[in-house]
Amino acid sequence: MPELLGDEILPILGALEALALVDLEQGVRDIAIAFLPKILGQLSPQPHLVDDLNRAVSQLLSSTFRRRMTFASCQRSTFLASIDAGQKPSVALTDEMLRMIFDLSQDSVADVRISVARFVGSVCDEFVRESEPIPSLLAEIIQRLSQDSSLSVKIYIPDPATLLGGQQSVTFPSFGDVVEPLTPGQPSRSRHFSKPPLSRLNSSASITDLTGSGVQPMELDTNVVVDRLYGGADSHNNGGETGHT
Repeated sequence: MPELLGDEILPILGALEALALVDLEQGVRDIAIAFLPKILGQLSPQPHLVDDLNRAVSQLLSSTFRRRMTFASCQRSTFLASIDAGQKPSVALTDEMLRMIFDLSQDSVADVRISVARFVGSVCDEFVRESEPIPSLLAEIIQRLSQDSSLSVKIYIPDPATLLGGQQSVTFPSFGDVVEPLTPGQPSRSRHFSKPPLSRLNSSASITDLTGSGVQPMELDTNVVVDRLYGGADSHNNGGETGHT
């Protein structure tokens, strides 16, 4: 769309992305998370717009638990996009990203820690794939989450003794899957916000307003606008379901 309409559309695109990340509709948030790296890339001709959107993402940290979940999922989406672009995991996982995830791994809300665990599991997968050493702060996060009180957190974390001991035969859950309902008749759950199925436990088994970003509420049907701007998800982020939270 920016190529067709010119750079004047970029501020609107950035504002819509920021609004979509805090939308009340889960499906809209899912699409916004999946396409965050692409939107940031499209905004790159105007660096101040990139800064505005990154600031809006950062503000998710100090809000409701659902927005903290969204923040963790945004970090995962950004990390995986960097991997797809050819970066090594040790480069894609920035120090700032790691510090923020470290803090979130201690969140009092289990659903937030689940989102963090999904991110950490994806990161571990890439470090193992590239045979890169695990950063010490990441190792501390792995150790903490592997001892979490919630099985739905621990399911995403590889056995620390296996991973940190240098062995490379680590099996991870399929992070792009939609979680199927445990009870017949229930809707499928979002890949970003749902607890994983207990049947997939591994050997280690043991989510206010947007402020300060300059975005003003618009009298738009966000679902329609986001669908027209983004279309369907792809790559690591496909397979989401819409729903209310």
